[in-house]
Amino acid sequence: MEIQITTKNCRLDNRTRSYIQRKMGRITRILPQISEFRIELDEEQTRSQADHFILKATLNTGTDVLYAEERAENLLTAADRAVEVLNQQIDHAKGKMEVKARNRESIRLSQPDTFSSSKEPLIRRRKQEAKPMTVEEAVNQMNLSGEEYLLFLGPDTKRVNLLRRFADGKFELVEPVPE
Repeated sequence: MEIQITTKNCRLDNRTRSYIQRKMGRITRILPQISEFRIELDEEQTRSQADHFILKATLNTGTDVLYAEERAENLLTAADRAVEVLNQQIDHAKGKMEVKARNRESIRLSQPDTFSSSKEPLIRRRKQEAKPMTVEEAVNQMNLSGEEYLLFLGPDTKRVNLLRRFADGKFELVEPVPE
């Protein structure tokens, strides 16, 4: 992952550039799915020397965009503060994902499994009511429930349809062949 550093109204020496790349590089180890990492450095003529330099960092992971903007008396301090802010945002985002994963009910636990007692291989069975609904209603129902698939009756045909959600968020509709 290459960190893109752009400057505006200031000069960036090699020592400062390598320091910023090293500090921000630690974030790429914590969050390896970063697709884009931009840093913008700016120098403003302000009355207060404490707000002289501005560092703006933008991370794009494909699903989330993290942003930090810090002002300081020098670029090194601004980089340190921006790293702290980004680390807090990453911890917050990871915490939300963990809570979501813990709260999502497992399909395996939602219905008791019954197994056939014959000599055939064990097959898991699950009974589910199929209600009549449109495809849009079925997608909304899946988004609310977090399930990976949903059986429903087509509103026109009154035949059982299967809607399946893939890991990438896309859906597949399986309809029976008309007789």
